[in-house]
Amino acid sequence: MDTYKRPRRPTGRDDSKTRDKSPFELSVLLIEETWAFFNLIWRTRNDILNSRTGTAVEALYARITEQLLRYWRNQDLLLCHVDRILINFPHGVVVAWDRKRKKNMLCILDTCHKSYILEQNKCIKGQHKL
Repeated sequence: MDTYKRPRRPTGRDDSKTRDKSPFELSVLLIEETWAFFNLIWRTRNDILNSRTGTAVEALYARITEQLLRYWRNQDLLLCHVDRILINFPHGVVVAWDRKRKKNMLCILDTCHKSYILEQNKCIKGQHKL
């Protein structure tokens, strides 16, 4: 601000309607416009991520459905024979479940899978090597 000098206006031209802004006024304008631009981008980002129709939500639901279908396809390898009844439904029924049921079933199946793996490891450790 100390070194700023207003530019000279050419004589014979009436620029009374326009006024030069000082560097302080220009920096304030720059900051305000930058925030306005950032808020627009941030609002769009939040709409995409947090709305019920956003791409992140769709990707999450697709991932949950894919994990359920992996349990459905590989139930012989991933689940104990007693737990297979949990996912033993037709493909269309599993895909048509609502979001809450899919999440709950995936949590149950993950727990059953972990216990099945632990049980298999105990059986393997108990066997003698030949």
